[in-house]
Amino acid sequence: MILLVFQPPYPKEGTVAAAESCLGWMQNELDALRPGEQDLILLPEYATAPGLADREQIRAFALRCGQVFLQRAAATAVRLNCALALAAPIASGRRWFNRTIVYGPEGQTVGQYDKIHLTEVERDELELSPGHGATVGAYKGLRIGFATCFDQYFPEHFEVLAAQRVDLILCPSYQRSETAARIRLIGQARALDAGAYVARSSYSMGRQDVGGRSLIASPEGELLGDAGPAPGLLRVELDPRRKFIKPASHGRAPVEHRALIEAHRRPYTYRSVIHGKPQPMMDSWAPLDAAAADPEI
Repeated sequence: MILLVFQPPYPKEGTVAAAESCLGWMQNELDALRPGEQDLILLPEYATAPGLADREQIRAFALRCGQVFLQRAAATAVRLNCALALAAPIASGRRWFNRTIVYGPEGQTVGQYDKIHLTEVERDELELSPGHGATVGAYKGLRIGFATCFDQYFPEHFEVLAAQRVDLILCPSYQRSETAARIRLIGQARALDAGAYVARSSYSMGRQDVGGRSLIASPEGELLGDAGPAPGLLRVELDPRRKFIKPASHGRAPVEHRALIEAHRRPYTYRSVIHGKPQPMMDSWAPLDAAAADPEI
């Protein structure tokens, strides 16, 4: 599979004209692509209303220019005979969601996910509604999951994706104030957590130390590609079905990494509050009784 990840210039002015210019940059890059050179294209978060901050302005822009861009994105997937994914503010009835949509090569929606972990701004100012669960879907024999921007800070989210045997996790993002070093670290760590490839698309902030860094990380936690700080496209070829194989422990036979982790998982020891019920806390290094911590025992 050839993954193509977009990193547009962020419209820092925060105006409608700047947002339109950013959409124009993405559309021009899409128009320049040729069939057969990519299997999946990933665009960033808020791809249909980039750089805007006011709730009503975002909604109006998403319903006007954003809808046109979505139609062109679907048409591009048809022209290039590939999949195309992006995240956008989407109205559903009277509610709005931060929704990732994947268009297939026939222009149809083959997968979607509503962001679960909303920031305070998204929840309180933009009045977005959260999704209901971590999503993994099948596409051409692959199991594809989603983690939109803030989702990436929650390892538990990736554990749920891993439990669904995910092969590739798409991460459309903003993360405009996050350091470049942490962006790379989070991407690599979550790929290792899930035992899957992670593809992240975001915006260039025009700085070496902050933002940018659209990337692709492998199940081993290795960085396969990093778009750096400047606007551009990142293209990486990989086998999304390949898993991380390692010794079970020193001198032991090789095993798939996620299978090893699942076989030894002890979920009821990981939180002091489980399903709303306080668990016994240790006042010393004496081991906690296993039966008291794990109701399955």
